[in-house]
Amino acid sequence: MYNLALEANRHLEDTLARVQHLSSITLSDAQMGASEELSAVRTIKLPPITKERANADFDVLVAAGKIEKVHFLSGSEVLRQAQEGLEKALFEEPLPPNSLAHIIRKGSLSCSAIGCSFVFYLLSAAAREQ
Repeated sequence: MYNLALEANRHLEDTLARVQHLSSITLSDAQMGASEELSAVRTIKLPPITKERANADFDVLVAAGKIEKVHFLSGSEVLRQAQEGLEKALFEEPLPPNSLAHIIRKGSLSCSAIGCSFVFYLLSAAAREQ
């Protein structure tokens, strides 16, 4: 968890000190690296939407385990209609199953002939844009 926090924001000095303190603990080599794991938990794989390469940014309204609403922000017009595919996508959002909480997240949809990936921006990056 500390490694994920550091990957998301390198300016967390207290977290870096904690990781250094724990450095004597041996971890399995089969573990995913922090960068790879952080990327995986922020990524939703989708089927192909277009055969050409295209990118677009969206705001999404997230509830427990699903995307409720999608708003196209900018990018390729070909992806403007990706709303339905994003709303049907399943993913792991760390909210309790019966939670009434809703979170607005920003992400980037990238597509090619082999498929599409929606990647949520890091919260720290999205906050800097405000």
